[in-house]
Amino acid sequence: MSLMALLGYEVAPQTGWRRGFVELAVREPLNSMIAGATTTLDRLTLRLSSGRWTATSFMTGFPVLWITTTGARSQQPRTVPLLGIPTPARNLAVLGTNFGGDTTPAWVHNVTAHPDVIAEWRGNATRVRATAVPEPDQRPIWEHAIAAYPNYANYRVKAAHREIKVFELHPGDDT
Repeated sequence: MSLMALLGYEVAPQTGWRRGFVELAVREPLNSMIAGATTTLDRLTLRLSSGRWTATSFMTGFPVLWITTTGARSQQPRTVPLLGIPTPARNLAVLGTNFGGDTTPAWVHNVTAHPDVIAEWRGNATRVRATAVPEPDQRPIWEHAIAAYPNYANYRVKAAHREIKVFELHPGDDT
């Protein structure tokens, strides 16, 4: 069974005000403000909506997946909100863009060291294995990501000096 089916994960079409917001969000200074506040806003909105929405999902219509990794050095659980990009196999991919920042996000180092993670969406959680997607196979994932959220194209430009890791999340053996 695909990860999307296991989690009940759905991507709503971006129409109306959501599409307008996404198109506005690619412009500075809003883009930088959103990047800096996303995690805090997502956690607050998730709490206020009883787990139904994050700020990102409310504004874009694109669901936010919560990934719990094991710290590469600390060995402690770390939970981060990430956009789950549907793959051709109806699993989900996560992209280490760090909003186009200079450095690779910590969760990428964690997943590289410990690829068995927990993926959660709207209270549905399952163990998954994160596998690095080789560069030649990333194209459909990037196309889907950019179509859903055009800032991904900006992130690639801003982070051109480093490799942006892409991982596909596959359901674990116990699902």
